[in-house]
Formats: sequence, C-alpha cells, structure tokens
Amino acid sequence: TLLGRREVKHFAYLKNDDEIRAVLMAIKEYFGDLRVKVCAVFQLYTAVRGQNARNAKWSQIDFENCVWHIPASEMKTAKPHDVFLSQSVITLLKTYRERLPLQSELIFPSIKSNVAPLSDNTIRIMLRNLGFNKDMVTPHGFRATFSTIANENIDKHGCNSDVIELCLAHIESNKVKEAYNHAKNLKARAKLMQWWSDYLDSLGGFA
Repeated sequence: TLLGRREVKHFAYLKNDDEIRAVLMAIKEYFGDLRVKVCAVFQLYTAVRGQNARNAKWSQIDFENCVWHIPASEMKTAKPHDVFLSQSVITLLKTYRERLPLQSELIFPSIKSNVAPLSDNTIRIMLRNLGFNKDMVTPHGFRATFSTIANENIDKHGCNSDVIELCLAHIESNKVKEAYNHAKNLKARAKLMQWWSDYLDSLGGFA
C-alpha cells in the first residue's frame, strides 16, 4: 500500500466544483502581486507540495516536453520527481514570464528579494484576504483537493489510485511495485494531470 494518505484529513481543502470554482475566480480577480496569484494557481494545477512550487526554478522546466523536473534534493521523499505540465500550465508560465520584470532563477521569487522564494505565508494571506479562512482551505490543502477529486472521478479519467498517489509523490512501501510503477505509469500520470488541468479549466481556470 502507499503511504501518506492521512494528509487529506490534516488540512482544509476544497471538496467540490463550486468551492474550487469560487477560489479560482477569486484568485483571478485578486489585485495583489502577480507572483502570488500565479504561484497559487501553479500549485493547484500541479498538486505539488507548497515548498516545491515556491522553490521551482526556470531551469527545471522542460517547455518542449511539458515536464517539470524536481531534483531529489528538493523532494520530501529524497527522490527526483517529474511533474507533467498541461498546455494550460505551460501557457500560464510563458505569459507570466513575459509580465514579470524581475530577473531570477526562481519562478516565484520573494516580493522582498529575487534570490529567495515566496513564503508559504504569502499565499495563505492571499487566500485569507480573498475571504477563505483556514477552515475552508489552506495552500497545502490543494493536494488533498486533487486527491479527492481524482479518486472520485476514476471512471472519467481511467487512472487508478496508484497513479494518483504517484502524481502526489507519495512513497510506495513495496520496492518492487515502486520500480514497476515508475516504469509503467509515466504516460498514465501525464494523462491524469491533463485530465486534472482540463477539469480546472472547465471551472474557470487560467486556460
């Protein structure tokens, strides 16, 4: 079995179409810093841990193959992790890069310094300013939102729970199964992340 599923219970998260749509639309209309808005959306679309989104570097993004390569040194699991980026996310990043006047290796540099990443608190504060309290959603809760919606819609995207867990970079306790999954489920993970992106786009995302 895969470890780490309890995390869903620890953080407030968005549970249905209406809640997700409300957050997406609020972020879209937010008048605050562009870095904070885009980082929050990027985190929701990729379902990565907040620290990975905030520490993402331009050099890690393979725009041609639509993959974000996160090195092992930045992963909680201490293993490299590839995140498949939909065309919506690629377009979002390209448009954002053109509008960002700062030069930084970081995609989301801090508002105070272009060599430090945004703080987790920055995104949390934005959500609070938009009227979503900590009992409604937290930045980390975006992962639980992805997990919940993906598991509820297995009949639509056709990917099993193991693929969902792999997209979340949860650790597989069975080493043989882990190796098998890594080899066999790369295309399935890409398929699932594309489905997730299309789903968010349909709710008024940033396509």
